[in-house]
Amino acid sequence: MRKELDEIDAGTCDSLTYEQVSEQYPREYDMRLEDKLNYRYPRGESYIDLIGRLEPFIFEVESCDKPILLVSHQATLRCLFSYFEAHKVNTIPYISVPLHTLVKLEPGILGFTKTTYKFDVETGNCTTVVKRVNYQSDLPKRMRFITSKSDVDSDDAIS
Repeated sequence: MRKELDEIDAGTCDSLTYEQVSEQYPREYDMRLEDKLNYRYPRGESYIDLIGRLEPFIFEVESCDKPILLVSHQATLRCLFSYFEAHKVNTIPYISVPLHTLVKLEPGILGFTKTTYKFDVETGNCTTVVKRVNYQSDLPKRMRFITSKSDVDSDDAIS
């Protein structure tokens, strides 16, 4: 159990559905829609805050020489996948984290192998997808996981 792997802190909106947030806190709901990456819940966190919380943990994971199993929440997993797959920071809140899925990352010299095991709860079948990810060219980007303001405000942001 690691505190760093907790879900994004929704503050006063914790335990509310998005529908309830839109009804009880319409301004907060709209502000989150406008800028999901930087939006900070009242008395809570933003994705940028979550990235800061995860950064020391990520460096710890990278230095491990034995397999690690991480079980976490959607926002946390989005940040972890973003780092290891060198996604642009602006895309973090929109990275797909499918349910009933195990993602295995195996490091190599020039990157890693990503194996996805998707379990179909209706049929009981498991689908496996293997993908080689080369991150050597993205290493400088990955080393500065916490980005500057200019990176966050770039034109390639998802709206």
